[in-house]
Amino acid sequence: MKVKIIFRWISEKINAYNLFMPEENDYDDNNDVQQDPIIVLKHQKYTTRLYVLMLMCKLNIIRYLFK
Repeated sequence: MKVKIIFRWISEKINAYNLFMPEENDYDDNNDVQQDPIIVLKHQKYTTRLYVLMLMCKLNIIRYLFK
């Protein structure tokens, strides 16, 4: 039972992880195009996942180069 709770907690942390969280006033800088904050947040999370994936790939390549 505890394993299930731990996996759920890890899953929630991964889903909520965002490296590119802007300040509140950063949403209002682009006045000519209004963007929905929910869509912006979704794109930021996708960008974070891509960034982490690429970072892991780069570190793995570096590890094999210096082995």
